[in-house]
Amino acid sequence: MNFLSKILHFIDKFSVIVGKTCKYIILAILGVLLYEIISRYFFHSPTVWASELSSYMFGAYFFLSGAYTLKKEEHVRMDILYSKLSKRKQILLDIITFPLLALYLGLFIYGGIGNIKFSIKAHEVSHSLWAPPLAPIKIIITFGAVLFLIEAIYILIKDIFMLLNKDL
Repeated sequence: MNFLSKILHFIDKFSVIVGKTCKYIILAILGVLLYEIISRYFFHSPTVWASELSSYMFGAYFFLSGAYTLKKEEHVRMDILYSKLSKRKQILLDIITFPLLALYLGLFIYGGIGNIKFSIKAHEVSHSLWAPPLAPIKIIITFGAVLFLIEAIYILIKDIFMLLNKDL
């Protein structure tokens, strides 16, 4: 059990590191868009890649920061009902709803792996003028979903231990 605890603690810390690092992606997006604005309006030379790259970067930011957001309990939930429950009932509700989250993320990851394989095998590129390869963003999105699922499992195990604690 101690080994499992260490692994889960490591994964939890890794989610925090990834989540805190993601905030710098926003700065990179701002840099790309600023470059586009300056290039377009001051030098009359718009880019073909800035808009699409910023969209991909935001997708990476969104998916990679999901596990950290879950850890911090900042995902949107029905707080109208949830906040009125006792701590024990909140934990019980989290445990009961975990299978739905796990099913969704499991299917998402399964589909993501299939999409990654196809993208790599077919050398899939975007249908834009810039035409970047799509495999890297698909890998990042799927990796973010895996982190999210692992963080959810960590929270589930923690919730089960808390529910078993009589002092709650």
